[in-house]
Amino acid sequence: MRDLSNKKTTVQSPTPAFLTQSWVIWESVYIIKTNGIKFDTSSLYSLLKAELEAQQVPIDIVYTKAGWIVEGGTGNLKIDQDRRDRVAATPGGRSIYTNMQFIVGIDYFGDSNWADIQMMMIVQPENPPEGPPALIRPEAANTQPLIPDAALIVLGLIAVGLFFSGNLALQILATLGASIAFVIYLKSNSHVAKAKRKNELQLARYQEDNIERNRQLEKIKLEEEELKRNRLSRSFQWDDLRVFYTIMNHLTNRIIGENMIQKGATVKEFINETKNEEIIPKSKKNILDEFQ
Repeated sequence: MRDLSNKKTTVQSPTPAFLTQSWVIWESVYIIKTNGIKFDTSSLYSLLKAELEAQQVPIDIVYTKAGWIVEGGTGNLKIDQDRRDRVAATPGGRSIYTNMQFIVGIDYFGDSNWADIQMMMIVQPENPPEGPPALIRPEAANTQPLIPDAALIVLGLIAVGLFFSGNLALQILATLGASIAFVIYLKSNSHVAKAKRKNELQLARYQEDNIERNRQLEKIKLEEEELKRNRLSRSFQWDDLRVFYTIMNHLTNRIIGENMIQKGATVKEFINETKNEEIIPKSKKNILDEFQ
């Protein structure tokens, strides 16, 4: 293979790639004794990018810092603080399956002659619809009378007492006071009745909206479970995933073989795991064997 390592400069993606174990459907690991050979993730990125462009393969790749999202037993998620250099590839062109990613990186074990090459295929669940916003319970209108009924009754009793005093002026004052108290009583109770009706209507509407919101949340929950469970159900995505995986796996292995194995590094252990053998068959074959 022609030397393309200096053809492209490495561009660091500003957004780290976060990995979740449940998203990984295939993983391959090579434990390698490097025997002094130095070939890092940055060099691998440059060669992969140059080869994909030279072959006009519609695959987009970035060089990024990747970290794992650790899934706790209670459903809590924690981001691991360890970040490592990784190449992340996704189908490009007009592909609608951008939730598929091929991740590859080379990690050296300190300053020793040992390293591991990790490759994985990730299929992220599609995002479910966003949930409806939380409802705010309506603030109840004031249902207290403008003047307490007890105070109006006391005022009325005083007016009656003054009316029977025999004093004309006091009788006029009593009549005026009683009239005012009666008007205030009518207005106050009218206000209370309107406030109660308003509260009843608001509460009824809130309860109806809350029932509808809970129905939408339950529907979204079911859709989310369906997406997680069936994100790898039989579809044309299978076919695209196979081609995508085959291109990236063989191209990556070829570059590693030519730049590490053929220059003196040796494979000491090979691990190949898959969660869905219908898409990516489980194999014990070490593709790098052909380069030794």
